[in-house]
Amino acid sequence: MELDIHYTIYIDVEGIIEDYRLKASSTKKRIEFAVNDYVCGLDDADYYCIGETEIQQIIAEIKNRLNKGD
Repeated sequence: MELDIHYTIYIDVEGIIEDYRLKASSTKKRIEFAVNDYVCGLDDADYYCIGETEIQQIIAEIKNRLNKGD
């Protein structure tokens, strides 16, 4: 038996940017810390669904939004 499960997790990207005071000049390490810290605070059901690929997608979206602000 196979189950094909699609799960949507809302990530508050703007909230991460504001809460961690991220700017276009923020280092990669600072952005990674902010995302990992945010993900660790998620409910277990959401936390365990987010892997390295998803974290990199969140980081990319944050960088994209920060760069648009310039």
